[in-house]
Amino acid sequence: MSRLLTPIKQLVKCAVFRQGPHPARIRGGSLRGRRMLLDLRHDTQVWRGVYEQSLQEWLTANVTKDAVCFDVGAAEGWATLQMALLATGGRVFAFEPSDRGNDIRPNLDLNRDRPLAEVQVERCYVGRENCHGSTSIPTRSIDAYIAENALDRLDVIKIDVDGPELEVLDGAMQALERHHPAICVETHSRELTQAVVARLASLGYATRVEEPPKHEHRPIGDNPSVFGEFRGVA
Repeated sequence: MSRLLTPIKQLVKCAVFRQGPHPARIRGGSLRGRRMLLDLRHDTQVWRGVYEQSLQEWLTANVTKDAVCFDVGAAEGWATLQMALLATGGRVFAFEPSDRGNDIRPNLDLNRDRPLAEVQVERCYVGRENCHGSTSIPTRSIDAYIAENALDRLDVIKIDVDGPELEVLDGAMQALERHHPAICVETHSRELTQAVVARLASLGYATRVEEPPKHEHRPIGDNPSVFGEFRGVA
């Protein structure tokens, strides 16, 4: 029945909402009352505050006022915005290689009525090591980026990169071993989920795996999130 209703819902959205992104005030969740550029024909879950609720709650629980946060695969920056609102005395680094990242700064600017962390936006891929491939967009590793920017801490890291999760972790081994950040990795296959859990466990992390709620209608079947908290190496 839900599959039958989906085309009808989309037709209603097209009739009610304007096409393209426009400033909209979020109606619920951790960003309630904040504003973002949203295409309400497609971004209604973000608008309603029900998108990635587990991640919203995890960020609220783990991002402290002075935290240093990495948003790897930031897209338009809703998680970046939540980090910036929580870590008002800290720093946030958002990494996004696609054009979706062009909305990150405008979304921050829509919320300048509230204190925000200092936010650095990087248009790059994140992987195992620094390199330039066949495109003009570079790949950076987390460890190299931390060294280049003389960062002495990393408290929270969210990773959503649609496939190369292990390569991102390979390039962050020093950071994970030295700084022990709270970590969330969205995975995109059952095998990747198991591999990420095993990798984090080897570094002393306790993990839990959460499946996305059915109302999010993810385009792939296996798309859970792995949440990790450092407990120490036995």
